[in-house]
Amino acid sequence: MDTAANRAYLAAHFLAPAALAERAGIDRERLQALVDDGLVPQPSYSVTGDRLVSVAFGELICPGLDAGAYFHRGMRVWVDAGLRADASRATSVAAQAALRDYFTHAATDALMRLADDGLCAPECFDARDRVDPDAVRQRIESYWQAHLAGIFGVCVRQPDAIAQIVLKEKLQSALALATDNGARTDYAPDEAVRLRALSARYADACAPFAPIEYPRSSRKRFVEDLAIRLAEPMPASG
Repeated sequence: MDTAANRAYLAAHFLAPAALAERAGIDRERLQALVDDGLVPQPSYSVTGDRLVSVAFGELICPGLDAGAYFHRGMRVWVDAGLRADASRATSVAAQAALRDYFTHAATDALMRLADDGLCAPECFDARDRVDPDAVRQRIESYWQAHLAGIFGVCVRQPDAIAQIVLKEKLQSALALATDNGARTDYAPDEAVRLRALSARYADACAPFAPIEYPRSSRKRFVEDLAIRLAEPMPASG
């Protein structure tokens, strides 16, 4: 495993708790309190000994990394949002509720805008193509929980932008549905054109991923591997 490449990736995209706290103008203990209260996402990675623990991919053997937690640099936006929510509410519970409402409204709006633009969320509509409010709430709740867990710091290029989180998630869902999660090997010409466009958008929205994670990543599956399959001619019938 290329330790230098993984070190470079973490250095380029992530910050240690002390560095993130300093950029936000607070101390490390205050940052940890915000995380504990659900006002800032958990770190996306942690390193202990020769193991890198990713919230998306689990424990990976990667010696030579600096021990500690790693927050995506974009989490500075969420630290600021958490501080504002905490300052304007009497309790941490009320502060988290306010932040959750903000996230929910923004994510719901982004989801509906994508549907209007043709990137439909079929799981959020009923048999008559009407929006199913309960299904939308469940989808947004899953985004919120993934956000708090720090997962979007691993897989979204801009985890500081709710619209970008939703875009990446919907593109991944659309690509997974159309390709049997990357297992399909043959595509009609019109499908290939549509999927190339979706894959290009996905390449912009998803993270590059750490080198040690990349072979298992959605990026490899829906950008690199899919490009190879779409370039292959469709088998002749008969």
